[in-house]
Amino acid sequence: MLPMYRTHKSKWARVRTMIMVRDGYVCQIRGPGCTQVAKVIDHKVPVIQGGTDDFENLQAACSNCNLLK
Repeated sequence: MLPMYRTHKSKWARVRTMIMVRDGYVCQIRGPGCTQVAKVIDHKVPVIQGGTDDFENLQAACSNCNLLK
């Protein structure tokens, strides 16, 4: 079951903003081809593998790193 803030777009938008601010809008993955400009929120441990939507499991990422992960 998804946390309540994932089911409501405006709440998820606030969570996304909080993660981006926390991470300084800088990609936290820093893989090959990293642009360093975060545009997406990434789950460190994917939800399908048991990861959660807790702040500790979310990180800012650039599109390149997110796709390569």
